[in-house]
Amino acid sequence: MHWLKDVVMNEDKSKTISGMAAENMSILRNIGINLFRVNGYYSIKYATEICVNNLKELVRLTSYKPMCWNIT
Repeated sequence: MHWLKDVVMNEDKSKTISGMAAENMSILRNIGINLFRVNGYYSIKYATEICVNNLKELVRLTSYKPMCWNIT
C-alpha cells in the first residue's frame, strides 16, 4: 500500500508534518483506498479521477451497505 499512497496520492510530497496531522491524513487516505476497493474499483487512480468532482458518486461510496451483514 505504500507504493500506492506514494505514487497515486503523493503522500511523500505532503506538507502536513505538525502533531498528529500526518498520521491522521494517512488514515484518511487508507479509508479512501479501502472504500474504492470495497466498491469494486480496481484502479485507485481511475476511481480518484471519477470521484474528484462527482458528489453523487462520493455519497454512494460512503453509504455502502454490505449484503453479507444481515444481522437480525
